[in-house]
Amino acid sequence: MKPNVIRVAELLCKIAQIKITKSTIRQELQKHPNFPSLLSLSDLLDDFKVENVTARFNPDKIDDIPLPFITIVKGNNQKKNFITIVKNTKGRLVSLYDYENRSWANISREDFTAKWSGVALMVNSNAESGEVGYELRLRESRNKLIRWLLPLALMLIVFSLTNFLPNGPISGMPRVPGILFSTLTALGCCVSISILWLELGRHSPLLQKMCNLNSSMSCSTVLNSKGSRIFGIKWSIVGFSYFGGGLLTIILCGAFNPGTRIILYWFVVLASMYVVYSLVFQWLIVKRWCTLCLVIQGILASQLVLLLNEGRPNLNDLLSVPFISYLSISFVYILVYFISSIAMPLFEEAKEAARHRNDLERLKRSKQIFNALLSKEKVVQNPKNIGITIGNDDALNKVIKVCNPYCDPCSNAHKALDELLSSIEDVQIQIIFTASVSDNDRKREPVRHLMAIADSNNEDIIKRALDAWYLSDTKDYQKFAAKFPVGPELLTQDSKIISMWNWCNENDITYTPTLFVNGQRLPDIYRISDLKALLQ
Repeated sequence: MKPNVIRVAELLCKIAQIKITKSTIRQELQKHPNFPSLLSLSDLLDDFKVENVTARFNPDKIDDIPLPFITIVKGNNQKKNFITIVKNTKGRLVSLYDYENRSWANISREDFTAKWSGVALMVNSNAESGEVGYELRLRESRNKLIRWLLPLALMLIVFSLTNFLPNGPISGMPRVPGILFSTLTALGCCVSISILWLELGRHSPLLQKMCNLNSSMSCSTVLNSKGSRIFGIKWSIVGFSYFGGGLLTIILCGAFNPGTRIILYWFVVLASMYVVYSLVFQWLIVKRWCTLCLVIQGILASQLVLLLNEGRPNLNDLLSVPFISYLSISFVYILVYFISSIAMPLFEEAKEAARHRNDLERLKRSKQIFNALLSKEKVVQNPKNIGITIGNDDALNKVIKVCNPYCDPCSNAHKALDELLSSIEDVQIQIIFTASVSDNDRKREPVRHLMAIADSNNEDIIKRALDAWYLSDTKDYQKFAAKFPVGPELLTQDSKIISMWNWCNENDITYTPTLFVNGQRLPDIYRISDLKALLQ
């Protein structure tokens, strides 16, 4: 189930028209060391330049709170608190998101104040608020959705052509029952996928509502019970293999193509035995009902009734079916089972890996852990008056980047440091180059030029020059020099280059980029992008 802080953040961005994609909201919140708290949401808004403040109000001041606002309320059972969003307080009703029912609700002011903590997180967005590259990320999300929907759409088209064309492969039976059988099979396939989706822990408000209609309904209890397997295989995989194999058979052969109809009939008879088992198990053993399982049983029963109504095949019919038809259809079912039984563990492993990755990110974003790991790293001599310095001279946080002008990872590090500098005021970046004054060192000329530009003490020009060099794909010194001309000061930079060279040797710099934070080397598990959350 999706934690409610993620859902509330999505709703806030939608109502307040803050341009942050759902995938970014989920990723950034799950990485926060205090996820899923109100603090994690506040820090998310800070990261994307959305002004926000949290305050406590008396119940009679609710009309003074700007809308929408985030708050904490008690659940309906009064045992658990939830983060929610309030979008309207006008009149006698308060409109808020009811997380327990996964829908908007209008409740009386009296009921709201009885649940309300009095805390309100208020937001104010501006032109700079939102995700950089929002349109690109949104387009990527849409393309990803299209990649998922396109195969389904193609299957639907083939399914329709197979079952509805006048000369389609359905034969040997009235067209309406054939279409009904095909539709039931497709519906069963969709419900089976929904069950697999729930078992993977995926969030769906609609499925959650269906599975928790009342106290006797609980899909998770049934799906996680001991009886949810047969010979170690999950019934959910068996169900998907049955309906998926049937749907593929219908698409390839037609629901009642001669021979196919007889084989499908016996498959339906065998599958109908599961209906009795499942009903008895849910009623007497688990004593809970799974809504989706009941839908599956209804579909199986309907298929059986539909086939019996059209007549039961006899033994001669069974023997008349070519052996190759048995092999072909069995192969289809086995193929679907084989794919699903391999895919489900892979999906579960991916989910577990994502959980561990998020756990690691939360640990990495803990300032206490960061400072503890940083304190164990090598301490460097304070490199005063060397390299290029950008940012606040009185900054509490000092970051040193040791780099090579022709190093691709250094170019990537430059982008991340530039973003860090623009995001946090209390940080200073010092760039030290590994160039020497040797005539054979190609690094010397661009470093000389950058150092000469730095002599201007014009931070804007220095930043533009560094961007022009590091963000260029070609690293062509002649073009760079023509774009940023300098005077005779170009020839007075060798002493500075020697100072940087000596400092690198004294501190055993063996690779670039090497980063130091407040005089100590950045631990290997951290990236520059992590510093944005750690140095705020």
